[in-house]
Amino acid sequence: MLIVAAVIAILVQSPVSEPSARVQSAAERLAKATSLPDSEMFVARQTNLPPARLKSMEAAMVESQADAAGLRSALAAAYARHLTLAEIEAATEFFESPLGASFERKMLKRQGEAFTADETRAAQAFFQSPTGKAFQAKWPAIGEDIRPVLKTFSDKLIGRAQAIHCRTTSECGPFFEKPKPKP
Repeated sequence: MLIVAAVIAILVQSPVSEPSARVQSAAERLAKATSLPDSEMFVARQTNLPPARLKSMEAAMVESQADAAGLRSALAAAYARHLTLAEIEAATEFFESPLGASFERKMLKRQGEAFTADETRAAQAFFQSPTGKAFQAKWPAIGEDIRPVLKTFSDKLIGRAQAIHCRTTSECGPFFEKPKPKP
C-alpha cells in the first residue's frame, strides 16, 4: 500500500509532458482556423464610440497587430494541452471546411447576418459529434488558459487607444469614461 502511494506521489509530482511537435503543429492549424484572419482581426467593428475615440481605437489596433501573434500562440498552446491529436485534427477539418470557416468567421465577428441552412446543419453535425462534444466540454478550460493573455492584450490595446486619444484631442483620462479636458 505504501509503495502504491509513493508511486502515485511521484507520478503526481512529475512535470506534465510537453505536447509533441505533431500535436503542436496541428494545434497551430486549429488556432488559425478558429481565429479571424489577420486581415479581418483589426478591422473596426460597429461601435457606439464617438468618432474621435473610434479613430484612436483604430490607430491602437494598428499598433497592436504584432501582439496578436501571441493571442493565436496562446490559443494553440491551450488546444495542445486540452485536446487530443484526434480531436484537434477532426475540429480542424470542420473549421477549415468552407461551411465551418464561414460559420466560425460569423461567430467571431458576431455578425448580424444569418447563418445559412448549410452552415447551421454543418455546425450542428460537428457539435453533436464526439469531437464536437469534446471540444465544447473542454472549451471552459481552454478559455481559462487564454484569459490572462487576452486580458493583457486588451489592457495594452485600451492603454494605447487612451494615449493616442489624449495626444490627438483635448480629452484625457480613462478611455471609456466621460472625457476630461487636458490639464
